[in-house]
This record gives sequence, structure tokens and C-alpha cells, in this order.
Amino acid sequence: MTENMDTSATSSTGAASMSPDDANRGFYKMNHSQRGKAVIFNQMNFTNPEKLAVRKGSDQDAENLKKTLDVLGFDVKTHKDLNWREIQNVLEQLALEDHTNSDCLFVAILTHGKEAQLHAKDVPFTTDSLWTGFSAENCKSLWGKPKIFLMQACRGSTLNKPITKAGKKKNVLTNIEIPSHGSDILLMYGTIPGFVSLRDEVKGSILVQAFCRVMKDQMFRQDLVSIITEVCRVVAEEDE
Repeated sequence: MTENMDTSATSSTGAASMSPDDANRGFYKMNHSQRGKAVIFNQMNFTNPEKLAVRKGSDQDAENLKKTLDVLGFDVKTHKDLNWREIQNVLEQLALEDHTNSDCLFVAILTHGKEAQLHAKDVPFTTDSLWTGFSAENCKSLWGKPKIFLMQACRGSTLNKPITKAGKKKNVLTNIEIPSHGSDILLMYGTIPGFVSLRDEVKGSILVQAFCRVMKDQMFRQDLVSIITEVCRVVAEEDE
């Protein structure tokens, strides 16, 4: 089963983007009294006119993410098969909360998609709708703190064909980007634009499997961009 893997890191100031108190020391402050809120949107079934297929394996992704985030100390809430308006409501309420005592924010959506669009249960919506409400202007209590958005979804229909190097298959489409916009926002996609992303109907997606493994091993030992780079490397080494 396929679904889409580009891993992107976005920051308003690139490698120097971090907590205001630690701006000269090169890292985010991760010693608040709370790790932070985590929200998982598990979109498995759809009612929209495009007749999208049931996303088998999505429940496993959601379970794996929740277990990993629980271990990391996040306050995790999972939502399943929400309409777009329901997703908006969750995001709006999340942005209105006081995150002063939190280290960071984590939002994941597991769904169908295409380039620049994701699917709610009923309608598609633009990808950037997930994070625009968490800018420094809109959510001041998260200013200077990492906001991580993981999007396991296709971004097109082209198959990602691995190459063989040194006797091992490698996915050549995994990459990291640091766009010029955003405010301490880290974006993780399942693929680059135009391509599909791999999802096993039993084990879940390769991206989520790799993310959970790497986060358990490396979270808070390395900076976030380095961790995302390691997730990319792990996914690239997975056999198709």
C-alpha cells in the first residue's frame, strides 16, 4: 500500500531558530514542567465524493505514535475520522490553550492526500491549514518553541522506486528541506511532492515506524533537525 516521504524542517531563522532564552546556545529549552500537547488525527474512513479507499494500517500507525508520545511525556489525544470542520475546531482550541509551561507541540495526521492537500473525512483541505494557527502571532505561548507536524499522506501518484546500492535497496526520494517561512515549525511528510508514500496494511507506514524507533532512541539527545534527518536515513534503508 502506498501513501507519500519527504521530511521537511521549517524554521523562521533556520539552524539558529530556538527558544528566546537559549538563542545564543544553539538549542531549544526542553525543561519546562510539561512536555506538551500531542494530537493525532487518524483518518481511516472517508465519505467524500472521491470514494477514497479505507486506509488499512492507519490504526496501527495511530497506536504506535500514541505509545511513543506517551513514553516521551506528551499529553496525547487521538481523534478518528473527523470532518474538516471538526479538525478545524480541534486545532483552534489547541491554539487557544496556554502552552507557557510546555516544551513543544506535536500534531500528526494520517490520511490520504495529494500535492498541497490532505483529506478530512468529508472534504480535502490545504496542508498549511494545519499549522497557520500556531504562528507566533496566533499562539504567543508557543513562540520560540518547536511545533512538530507529521503528515503521513500521499502527495501524488508516482511510485517511489528504490535503487540498489551495495546490495541494499534505498529510497532515493527521502530528503530534508528548510523552507524560509514558518516560526519554529518542523514539517515531516511521508514523501516529496508528486509521489506516493509506503504504508503496510498490518504494520502501518514506514515513516511512522521509523519515526517511533528514532524518537525513542534519540529524542532530547540531539537537536530536532538531526533527529528528523535520522528518520529520513532509516526510511531510506527500509526495503520496499
